[in-house]
Amino acid sequence: MARAGQAGERVDAVAVEEGDSAGVNGEADLKLHEALHDTCLLCGSKNPVGLKLEFEAENDGSVVAQFLCQFRFEGYKGFLHGGVAAALLDSAMTNCLFVRGIAAFTAGLNVAYKKPVRCGRPVQVKASLEKSFPPLYELKAHLSQDGEILVTADAKFMESELIKPRAKEA
Repeated sequence: MARAGQAGERVDAVAVEEGDSAGVNGEADLKLHEALHDTCLLCGSKNPVGLKLEFEAENDGSVVAQFLCQFRFEGYKGFLHGGVAAALLDSAMTNCLFVRGIAAFTAGLNVAYKKPVRCGRPVQVKASLEKSFPPLYELKAHLSQDGEILVTADAKFMESELIKPRAKEA
């Protein structure tokens, strides 16, 4: 399996069968994640210092994960660092595309911090696909704690030849 080592290097990492990317919860998402994203700081299973978030697909096509806001992630004393919150939301949106067999880079990310997120307590991060104009995708995500939405984000993601899976050869 090839990995990008420098900017501009294409990753030929996964063969996706025709039709795998059409539906949510197909095997394409697992293949894409394992091949292109297994060392991600947020959700990569092979990153020794990563958070290893596990996203689950919901019936409506959204994805959700739970995260314990440990104190090592605080900015102001007792509160989650805003950059960590933004990274959690970005990761959720990336995984929302993965369940559709889509690998794309974040092209733009807008985050709104409604209320501070407390450390020492769990949060739920959820993302959904809002609009699809391949190769461009628009998504929304939110981070909630105790049932209250505290941070929201919307983003645009763009597919790239650098991470585009190649079709499986017959």
